[in-house]
Amino acid sequence: MNIKLTGVARGSYGELLEDYLDYLRQHNLPIWDIRDPRVVELRASHTTYKSNESYKFYLESPEYHANLMVVLLHKENYLLDQLIRALENKFVNEGGYSENLFKKRLDSRNKS
Repeated sequence: MNIKLTGVARGSYGELLEDYLDYLRQHNLPIWDIRDPRVVELRASHTTYKSNESYKFYLESPEYHANLMVVLLHKENYLLDQLIRALENKFVNEGGYSENLFKKRLDSRNKS
């Protein structure tokens, strides 16, 4: 169930990303390239602490705000993809909740 719900969250963030990209296209605003210095700075921001004040600059114009959200949503989607892969591997290697509960029940029955 956790994998499924994480997939739903991933889908929702994917749709939100498309909404921001559509907004930029419909308003003839540039979509920043991955090599743009602003994108590089935002993508590297996970390595240092940044207060909310650091992002205030990006809220001053629709172009900056929408592109900030695009970058952050790409990061979020990447992290959710990694989480889904890890949850799937854990499920394959360790089994699911019901499966493990059944094993415990069998172990308990065998001990009695």
